[in-house]
Amino acid sequence: MTTKEKQKPEYSSWEDIKAQYPDRFVLIENPVYQTDTPSPFLERGILRYKNKARKKVVEKAKEMKFPSFKIKYTGGPLEEKDYIFVL
Repeated sequence: MTTKEKQKPEYSSWEDIKAQYPDRFVLIENPVYQTDTPSPFLERGILRYKNKARKKVVEKAKEMKFPSFKIKYTGGPLEEKDYIFVL
């Protein structure tokens, strides 16, 4: 086994992920939520993938098959092609 394989994945706070990868969709494994508030919110997780296109992040999530994951947008303006319209 290599050193990389032995290392445990690191959790990052949602605030750090948003700051490091603005305007991206991110795939977060094992999301941890703050639950002591009336409306739970994402506190931290393991960043596994990022991309400007939500479709690519969804494809990666299907490929990786994590038991627990979240796809979330880090904020900022979306491009026109990133919008999904439901009629």
